[in-house]
Amino acid sequence: MGAACCTARPKTPSHHYLDIHVNREPQQVLVTNTEYPIEFVAFSQQRLIDEEEVWTFKDRRIATGHPRGVRVWQLNKELDSLASVTPLYHETFGGKTEIRALAFMDPFESRFLLGACTTDEGGSQKAHSIRVWDLNFSFRCCGELKGHLAHINCLAVSENRIFSGSEDGVIKAWDRHSNFQCVKTVTAHEGPVRGLDFSDGYLFSVGEDLKIKIWDSKSLELRQMFSADTPQPHVKITALYTIRRPSARWMVASVQSPYRLQPGYLAGHLFVSGVDSNGIGCVLVWDLRKGECVKVLSGHTGRIRAMAFGPYDNGPLATGGWDKKIRVWDLTTMTCTHSVEGHVGEVSCLCVEPHFHLFSGGSDSLLKAWRLLRVDEEITDMRSRT
Repeated sequence: MGAACCTARPKTPSHHYLDIHVNREPQQVLVTNTEYPIEFVAFSQQRLIDEEEVWTFKDRRIATGHPRGVRVWQLNKELDSLASVTPLYHETFGGKTEIRALAFMDPFESRFLLGACTTDEGGSQKAHSIRVWDLNFSFRCCGELKGHLAHINCLAVSENRIFSGSEDGVIKAWDRHSNFQCVKTVTAHEGPVRGLDFSDGYLFSVGEDLKIKIWDSKSLELRQMFSADTPQPHVKITALYTIRRPSARWMVASVQSPYRLQPGYLAGHLFVSGVDSNGIGCVLVWDLRKGECVKVLSGHTGRIRAMAFGPYDNGPLATGGWDKKIRVWDLTTMTCTHSVEGHVGEVSCLCVEPHFHLFSGGSDSLLKAWRLLRVDEEITDMRSRT
């Protein structure tokens, strides 16, 4: 890592994560200088070295995107004060290329950025591909993964593979040990694939067909499938948007963690966001061991497009929706512990980084950085304001 500055993240403190709240006002508001809303965000995680978490500030980046462009932001050592979150690149693609998803190719680094692109080649001809940009060399396109026949809606990554889901219900797996050739293709859903997530050897998908599916990430064989049924008969889910598997956020959950999956063994929770027939945004909580939806978290008005997990290995869960709000959920009591109005318009994407910061993007074209406070810190913060 050379001269990169590293900071060991503290072990999980004795207080429970339910004591975490979002600060009332964002610490920093970053203007994207575009009329387009921020539709998606990509963020790379930290690396686990010798069973210790090490956060490296060298080349830590967040990427935000809209259909016609990508902006990359640099996070420097002064992140605790957020004094140095600055724009690094801003690439626009004109009217011929549309982007629908972003992800960093390596879950532990932020050099190579993936973009799900559709390019108009004239007439009715469109090319669908995953472009690979090298952020260490001025956003140079250094590769392109081709094979999809429809718009690519979502991406997920593991240490060895890239997964992509498209508008025609297809999921593809691209293997980095085979020069990123497509090694597996399955027709996963009847209709568009809306969300993907990877964790502990499994790929999780959600589709417009209101199906939630769990796949073996090596063979892409279906391991489990759920319908969007809920334990509450009056709640009828009409659309699903995002899927999150908790241990996928940091990849450092202990073996004893109830959220960690063992090889060939499904347990813990899975979170899927959607909206019901009354226009209420919901998060469906699935118990993988029981194979059933055990809880419906309701609170947003309108759809929930954004979910993020952390900074602890077991939570909390943050959600953002059409009602402009960001909500924080305790995963033990399954209740909302805090809510703030995040943006002028819809909150479309969220991500959490290990030093207790939450980043949100919205239809107001702003990227906002929020401090996640423990109760004792919040009291101190309130006193400092009075």
